[in-house]
Amino acid sequence: MAISYVEDIASEYYRIKGYLISRDVHYQVPKEISKKRVAGWKDIDILALNEKEALIIECKGFTGTTKASEMYKKLVDDFRSAEEYCVKNIPLFKDKRIRKVLVVDYSTKKLDDMLSKANIEIYHLENLMKDFLKILKPRLDTYRMGKEEHPMTRTLLFLVKKGFLKERLEEI
Repeated sequence: MAISYVEDIASEYYRIKGYLISRDVHYQVPKEISKKRVAGWKDIDILALNEKEALIIECKGFTGTTKASEMYKKLVDDFRSAEEYCVKNIPLFKDKRIRKVLVVDYSTKKLDDMLSKANIEIYHLENLMKDFLKILKPRLDTYRMGKEEHPMTRTLLFLVKKGFLKERLEEI
């Protein structure tokens, strides 16, 4: 499994917001969906749950590797099969509002517009990081290095506290 910086940042962001996180949730799909002669496997990058909602989150560094229409079809199909799997197989999804979220570093406006019309939320990594820093900003007064925090949160707090992200923090 490749390491995904988008997935790492997104999962810690949603954890800090109070969601229970599960990453790389693998599930089997029938051969009609896998488009192979046998059943295949897919994975959900991040499942994020709280008391009211369940998020199915796909993470991409870049969505411009194929035509917008092809990427749109792939993402819509992936979200559809992921939602079907979750509703049928994960009891914690029962009675929750389900949101489909794409967290992406670089995307095209055309694809973003298409996905929005399909009720898929697009969260650009830059905006997610700004929100992440807003959440962490009040914690600066009580900041101290400790093993209690997730390494990414500790790293961000360290960078902010030591002034490495000063310009960005002043924008918030």
